[in-house]
Amino acid sequence: MYASAYVSLTILNNIMRKLIICGLSLILAMGACQKEDTAEKTKIPTVQFSRESKVIKLDGEAISLKDLITPLSALEEGVWSCTDASIANVDQEGLVKPVNEGRTTVNFTLSAQVYASCEIIVSKDIIEATGVTIVDKKVTLVKDDTYQLEAVINPDEVTDKTLIWESDNEDVVMVDDEGVITAIDFGTAVITVETSNRWRAKCRVTVEKSAFSIPAKMIGTWTGIRMELISQSDGKIYDEEAIAGLLTQGTDVEAWLESVRTSYSYDLTADNVVTMNIPLKGDNVGHITGSLAGTGTEGIFEGTFDVEAANIGGTEEYGKQTIVFDGKLVIIQIPFGSGFDFKVYYKVTQ
Repeated sequence: MYASAYVSLTILNNIMRKLIICGLSLILAMGACQKEDTAEKTKIPTVQFSRESKVIKLDGEAISLKDLITPLSALEEGVWSCTDASIANVDQEGLVKPVNEGRTTVNFTLSAQVYASCEIIVSKDIIEATGVTIVDKKVTLVKDDTYQLEAVINPDEVTDKTLIWESDNEDVVMVDDEGVITAIDFGTAVITVETSNRWRAKCRVTVEKSAFSIPAKMIGTWTGIRMELISQSDGKIYDEEAIAGLLTQGTDVEAWLESVRTSYSYDLTADNVVTMNIPLKGDNVGHITGSLAGTGTEGIFEGTFDVEAANIGGTEEYGKQTIVFDGKLVIIQIPFGSGFDFKVYYKVTQ
């Protein structure tokens, strides 16, 4: 590959062997600490109601809240109580009996720190929802944007206006209890809102990449000026000084470092064509072309390269590259050897 034109396989093997030994030692030490920490921690139980409120008809039958408790295993240990017995009573089986019109709260307690609450609404005349709609059927956002969804319950006089919001893909869009959605990543998600009596409505949310333009300062040839090796197992960074200390005695350190820094380069044109140049055997140079796209985060780009068209063995992992520009230098991190990433800092010559 690219480094083979400058570095012997023996030198690389020596570096990798020493780095892997260092990495393994750190992993073992961290593992021992984690075991000690885990042993000291006590698991804290949790309990919750699947619904925030429940409506009961004044002259109706008592209702059970047991099915609303999560997890169900908590029912064996918890204690039921009601804050206002003049509105409703609850027994230790989770059965709630209405007494008078009004609102009260039923609590289910495991300990002083672990409990859950459900509001009980006792009403003489219960008006149930006959439907629900979301004002926006489709929403398009850019990554990190937020947006307030509005749900309309029919009829407006419904007794229980409780709504439950859910996202079918929280890796792309998250939604809170008030219907505020947050764009997490590129893609699509369906947001569902549900009434207390199971009426539902949906909204499709698409998260797009933000408008992209190439920073003028990035256009030109990128030449490596500094490098680092990063362990994939523990994130340990080996700078050039640390790498030099691991090289075989007798190696021309500066010549070796310079060859690896410049073993490949990039060219970016104004029409967003980026080319990765890789020295091969002899005086041959391989070229892999691609383009840049914005990620929604300033200074961070995604490079997509057509490694299949380039037909250069061993470059399959370079199809997608995260490219960072800090205003002066371009920084790229790609796989290197077994268990390491190769991070190079480039200067741009225009």
